Amino acid sequence: MATSTVLQEYEAAKTRAERLLGRIDRGEAAGSTCATIEELYEIEKNPLRAGTQKTVQRALAACGVSTSDLVYVDIRPRGLTDGDGAYANWADGRNGVLICSENYKKRDTNPPEKQLFPSEVLWQSWTMAASKQGAQASNIRAIVRYCVKNEESKRILWHAARTSTCKEDGPGFYREYTEQDEGFWAILGSPNGAHILRMLLDHQEDIGRRTVEKVTVLGSYDMDALTEPRSRSFLVLLAPCRSASTDSGDAGHSTPYLRLPRVGDGPDSKQR
Repeated sequence: MATSTVLQEYEAAKTRAERLLGRIDRGEAAGSTCATIEELYEIEKNPLRAGTQKTVQRALAACGVSTSDLVYVDIRPRGLTDGDGAYANWADGRNGVLICSENYKKRDTNPPEKQLFPSEVLWQSWTMAASKQGAQASNIRAIVRYCVKNEESKRILWHAARTSTCKEDGPGFYREYTEQDEGFWAILGSPNGAHILRMLLDHQEDIGRRTVEKVTVLGSYDMDALTEPRSRSFLVLLAPCRSASTDSGDAGHSTPYLRLPRVGDGPDSKQR
């Protein structure tokens, strides 16, 4: 692995996160309204399998986040009956936890004009699941990227573990990064982290202009000891709401947005 490539990706990710979080902090407006996932895709909603739910619960419990009933939201282009769907996310509306399982834009075979950005699909998956459980969209408090497979994101996670300060190494080798740590900015600016920041930016009025409090990387091995990147999960804990606009309205009626192209934000197609 070329060290120069990793360093370039790492620095570019930090810059991207600073720009996106800055826009959230300034309350900059998002794009225009767009279609809903119900209009463009086939959707399946079911309780998450018990075995998978227990695995997720154990991983999140290590950093103090609890979940109860997770809803599985599977989204695929209309007419697609074989193979994996394009997007699969899990949500616990009551506890405010959204888990990004699979988000492959390349599997989205809808015509370009009938595709939503993966960050928008993620948001609408959350509001759909939260509404099903009687929760408001503003209840969201933690977002997890589960078992990251994106190669660039894996390199950034690995480099952060080897070079950045962190708040603590806890049980199970989890690492906690705050805005005082370089790793915080790099992970949030990675392809998988930027996905989350774009969702927060596009829907800041729905969730009270919330920003990020900390990033926790989960795993069962110490990345310091690794000679190459490996898949790992990370959790983004949100700060409290900063506006009163989220006190009314339910999750099923929040406004979807179309994210307009932003120079240098990085491609949404690289998510997973």
